[in-house]
Amino acid sequence: MSEREQYISALMREDCIRILGNFKPLLLGDGKKEAEVDQWVANAVKELHDLSVHSYSRWQYTVAVRNMLPWQERLEEPQALDVGSGSMLGTASEIGTVSAPEEVAGM
Repeated sequence: MSEREQYISALMREDCIRILGNFKPLLLGDGKKEAEVDQWVANAVKELHDLSVHSYSRWQYTVAVRNMLPWQERLEEPQALDVGSGSMLGTASEIGTVSAPEEVAGM
């Protein structure tokens, strides 16, 4: 692992350790015993410090870019991307309509 990856993984471990305490009220509210929750948190912190358990996490995220258009201009309907292209999406008039199979439509 590169030095950068080691640094990032250390930061992620610190973040995980910091957030563990935030689960305590949720678990207590779910009816778990306080001693049991404290033991879970302590064990998780120990595993993160000792690196005795190897684990991986997959992060999904969304990025947005703010544009400079005034709000009123953004309320206009965007033009369909496939207008006149004859693509698999259908024509512009068919976009947004759903047709049910005949078996379902007859129910």
